Amino acid sequence: FFESIEYIRNQDDKLIIEEMREKCLRGFLRCIPQKMRVCFLLKTCLELKNKEIAKVLNLTEANVKVLLHRGREKLKDMFEYRCNLIDPQKPCKCYLWIKFMRDRGLPLPENGINYRDKELEEDHFKNMSTMKQVEYLYKVKHEYT
Repeated sequence: FFESIEYIRNQDDKLIIEEMREKCLRGFLRCIPQKMRVCFLLKTCLELKNKEIAKVLNLTEANVKVLLHRGREKLKDMFEYRCNLIDPQKPCKCYLWIKFMRDRGLPLPENGINYRDKELEEDHFKNMSTMKQVEYLYKVKHEYT
C-alpha cells in the first residue's frame, strides 16, 4: 500500500512525523497487557528497580522480571514486524502516514519536538539493539507528554 504513495519531505513535517512516532509507540504499548505495560513504563520511564516495581504493584520480583521480559518481547515483535525505523524494509513509514492523512484531509498531530535529521537518525539507530530502539523511541519523546 505505502509503496504506491509518493512523498517529498517537507521541513514542517518533521515535527508531525515525530508526533506520529510517539502515537505509534503509545499504540503498541496499548496492545500489551496492562501489567506488562505498567512494568515497562515504570522501568523505562521512571527507571525504577525491579524490587521497587514489585513493591508498587504488589508483585514478586520474579513476577516483575517475567512481565518485563514478556512485555519487551511483545513490543519488539510488533516493531520488528512493522516499523521502518527498526528495519528499513518494513512497510510502516511515519512520513507516509503524514502524506496519507494530508491527502484525505484527516487531522494531523499539532504538537511535536525537534526531529533528528536522517544522518543523526541513522547514527543513533545503527548500534542499538532492537529493544533499545523501542525504549529510545519512548524515552526521547516522553519528556513532552
